[in-house]
Amino acid sequence: MWGSRHLPPPAKLVTMPLWAAIPFVLVPRARRQIAQNLERVIGPSRAAPARAYGVLLSFAQSLANSYAAHGGRGVEVKAQISGAERLAEARDAGRGVIVATGHIGPWQLGPYLLEQAGYAPVTLAMAREIDAGVQRVEELLELRRRFRVVYTDGTFAALELLRVLREGGLVAVQMDRTNGAQLRLPFIDGDAPFASGPAALARAAESPIVPVFLIATGPFRVRVEVGEPIRVARTKSRDADVEAATRALAGAYEACVREHPYQWYAFHDFWA
Repeated sequence: MWGSRHLPPPAKLVTMPLWAAIPFVLVPRARRQIAQNLERVIGPSRAAPARAYGVLLSFAQSLANSYAAHGGRGVEVKAQISGAERLAEARDAGRGVIVATGHIGPWQLGPYLLEQAGYAPVTLAMAREIDAGVQRVEELLELRRRFRVVYTDGTFAALELLRVLREGGLVAVQMDRTNGAQLRLPFIDGDAPFASGPAALARAAESPIVPVFLIATGPFRVRVEVGEPIRVARTKSRDADVEAATRALAGAYEACVREHPYQWYAFHDFWA
């Protein structure tokens, strides 16, 4: 973290192979799981360890860029936004917007880039870390001081997020972590769990969900891909409405993972 905050970008770049090698060597379970996930996405290969290392190398660069931003240095990457008009149209409807993303590419830069594009204030809806030590580290980051964070395991979290949306605000959520309500939906030759909370929240607030993914196009370049807004139906069957919207989100996520498998940071069995 110190290096991310203080070293110049060229110096950070040359250290990335080292940072990727540390978990590659010391966390063999994660290394094997990355290889297994890639096998399901792009097929088997004798170079499975090398492919896993490639993911960790991409992840190391992503962390370095996000730690620089979290540490107050600012966003060092140059961003190109594809589909910005979709997000602007959803915001201008006046019912708030849920921006849904996943752990792919430099996703942690999302709040900063949304702020730069004029979408402040940004509210982050997230679960607390299971590990108390990790939670303490995350609370030290600039991210927590700069943006409002609503922990979704709180008693009144849903009411807080509803209020933000009804005031026309923007709520950023993750679709690929399932610590609460979930649905098992088709995903890359299997069924995988996806959080149903974003769709349920969108239905209650009558807000659109906009899938947004950040894809690294170089060490210090990122393309922000803004998908088509998903509008949750309000029929007599709430469950069917939530499932249909969550299925659409899962489909957008699958398309992104298939296109950018080496930037997919799933270090567990995603289908379990």
